[in-house]
Amino acid sequence: MLPGSPAEKVGLQPGDSILKIRDQDVAFMLSRAEVDVLLLGGDGETVDLTVQRRNDPGPTAQRLVLSGQSLPVVSGALVEHAGRKVAHVRIRAFRAGVADSVRNTLKELRRSAGAAGLGGVVLDVRGNPGGNVGEAVLIADTFVGEGVLVRTRGRGGQILREERATQAATDDATKVVVLQDHRSASASELLAIALQDHGRAKVIGERSYGKGTVQDVIGLDDGSVLTLTIARYFSPKDRLIDGVGVEPERRGRRHGHATGGRAARGARGPVSEVN
Repeated sequence: MLPGSPAEKVGLQPGDSILKIRDQDVAFMLSRAEVDVLLLGGDGETVDLTVQRRNDPGPTAQRLVLSGQSLPVVSGALVEHAGRKVAHVRIRAFRAGVADSVRNTLKELRRSAGAAGLGGVVLDVRGNPGGNVGEAVLIADTFVGEGVLVRTRGRGGQILREERATQAATDDATKVVVLQDHRSASASELLAIALQDHGRAKVIGERSYGKGTVQDVIGLDDGSVLTLTIARYFSPKDRLIDGVGVEPERRGRRHGHATGGRAARGARGPVSEVN
């Protein structure tokens, strides 16, 4: 849930279910594209939803007020632990330019850390549903100097594509932790498992969602769409992600998701793992 977003302003929470958008039943929609179109609108336009909240006995009506404001998907803060300064970088989605935003955020946090530098980095992808896989690969490339970052296999296991790390501007020394939960999916999982397989990060939290497919969306004459799975993503060590997820080295408590950066400050939290 992006801070300051229309959904957050009406109190929607991760785990709530949207049943209807503009009085159209979501259950009968054939693709995410249909949902996205119904949620589009100009600045100040309203969108009526029917929502089933996790803790409510029945559905409720909600009205979103759309905003043309661009909301940040990357935020960062310095967290002090055991006399060391650790960068906590929250990535809420993978959109175009997110990798540059992460790198710039880390650059600013390093500058703020002073002469002692950063004692570690926490990449927080809790609740991140994924997005642009290329951005996740670029972030992984920041911490891995060589080798495969993600592999795509098609029918019969044939390798269709491999994304490889580059040596340029690689940080292969700073300790890294990836913080995830059961809602971390797709590109979030590719980032976590790439760093895990290369021994560049410990993954902490819950087993991730398990979404690792490459899909092709085909428009049909009647206006409907056909979604075909044409390939699957695999980790550098050829581990399957789809339907499996990424298993953390250490499991964390689910309620930490609601606390934002606060979960990174606890003495037994992910920050302690970078020491």
